[in-house]
Amino acid sequence: MTKIAIIPALNEYQRLNAVISETYQHVDHIVVVDDGSRTPLKDHLKSDNRLTVLRHIINLGKGAALKTGVLWAKANDFSIAVFIDADGQHAPREIPAMIDPIRRGQADIVFGVRKFHGSMPYMARLGNRFITKSLQFLYKIKVDDTQSGYRAIRLNSFDKICWQSPRYAVETEMIVNAGKHKVPYAQVPIETIYHDKYKGTTIVDGIRIMINMIAWRFL
Repeated sequence: MTKIAIIPALNEYQRLNAVISETYQHVDHIVVVDDGSRTPLKDHLKSDNRLTVLRHIINLGKGAALKTGVLWAKANDFSIAVFIDADGQHAPREIPAMIDPIRRGQADIVFGVRKFHGSMPYMARLGNRFITKSLQFLYKIKVDDTQSGYRAIRLNSFDKICWQSPRYAVETEMIVNAGKHKVPYAQVPIETIYHDKYKGTTIVDGIRIMINMIAWRFL
C-alpha cells in the first residue's frame, strides 16, 4: 500500500519544514496544500522529489485544502492518505499507528484521539467536549475527539466520506458521512500537543459546526 501525507498549510513558515522532515520517514510521498499563504510556501521549503506543493491563490479553508490534496493523491494512485497539521500539533512518529488499522483491513478511516487534559487550552477542551457529545447524541457515532484533524483514510473509500465543508466543519462532516455510509472506523490515541494556544477552532467555528450538525441531521 502506497502512503501519502496531506498537509494543509496557511502562513506556516516556522514549523512546516520540521514536520515534513519527520514525516518523510513514514510515508512514500507528501503533498502540501498551500491555502493562500501571504508568500508561497514552496519558496520556504526544501526541495525533494517526494514532495509536491499545490497552491490555492486565495484562502479557501482547511476542508478545501484537504480535498485538493485527496484528489491529487487519488489521481496519482496512492492507497492511504494521512491528514497531518502543518504547525507541529501532530507527531509524525504516530503515523504507523494511525495507518495500521487500515493496513490490517480493520478500518477505512482512522481518527486520532487526544487526551483532554491541561495541555489543551481550556476553551478548546470545553468546546471539543460539547461538540463531541452533541455529535454522539445526534448521530449515535462513537468518536471520542471530533475535532482532531489527525486522520488516515483508505482512498478508495473517499467517495463515502467526501465533504462539502470548506473550513473547520470538515472534521465533523467527515465523521457524519462515515456514519451515514457505515464506513468501518477505528480510533487511535495520540499525543496532545499545543504550541500556540490561540490556534485551532474558535468559538465562532464551534457555533458554525453546531449549526451544520443540526442542519445535516434534520434538513
